Amino acid sequence: MRRLLALPLVVVAACADPDLGNLSESQGATVYTTVTAELRNLHSMVLASRPLPPRYTYSCASGTIELTMSQDAMMEPTRLKHDLDGCAMQDLKTDGHIEYGSLAVCDDGATGRFSFTFGGLVDVSGPMSGFCYIEVHTTCDGAISGHICGFPADEVLGL
Repeated sequence: MRRLLALPLVVVAACADPDLGNLSESQGATVYTTVTAELRNLHSMVLASRPLPPRYTYSCASGTIELTMSQDAMMEPTRLKHDLDGCAMQDLKTDGHIEYGSLAVCDDGATGRFSFTFGGLVDVSGPMSGFCYIEVHTTCDGAISGHICGFPADEVLGL
């Protein structure tokens, strides 16, 4: 007599690690693109000045971002630490800490391009409420890896 072995069917859905955020993938994309756009504004203001200030306070529509910068012997930035304190970005209010590390100027002839590691924890409120841990690595050729709110960064950003 032959016995059939019944195995349970397991359906795996794309879900994030709850320790890395409680926002959906699309909300994570909104948080990432909103925060990085605001940080680009801050960086363009600060990096245009020489000598680079070791600390800079940026005023958001409400709240602030406190930037602390580490520099190498040539006075180029190597680490950028950001403390977000009630910073309103578009319709989101953000708090948290974000750090750019392993900064390296891309040697491809383009001005102002860097490879870097981007990481931190952002709390948001407004049309969405929750938190998101971000760890993203970018290279000079445009490759992105890591996670946004527990989801693969390349999928969140549609790459």
